[in-house]
Amino acid sequence: MPCSTASDATLEHRTIEAHRHYLAALMRVEALDEADDGSDGERERLDAEAAHLQTFAILNLLLNELGYVLKGLVTRSELAMALACEVGSYGVYPGHLDS
Repeated sequence: MPCSTASDATLEHRTIEAHRHYLAALMRVEALDEADDGSDGERERLDAEAAHLQTFAILNLLLNELGYVLKGLVTRSELAMALACEVGSYGVYPGHLDS
């Protein structure tokens, strides 16, 4: 970026973090879909879907403000590996809040 400013760098950083949160929320919804065993996890599924929609909206706003899509955003496999490490460290899925 030839004319980038400090605020652009901050916006880029926020966009990168928003993408990471969006992808984690999407992966959480997919995991709940795959594990759908008819149990009483409907509230957890609704919360996960709401988080997914919220993170998508935030990411979309930041990308619109930024004006372009960043290269080198985290991939599913990279995030899955990082989340697996965090689950091992904390014993819970990161970002999962118990009601």
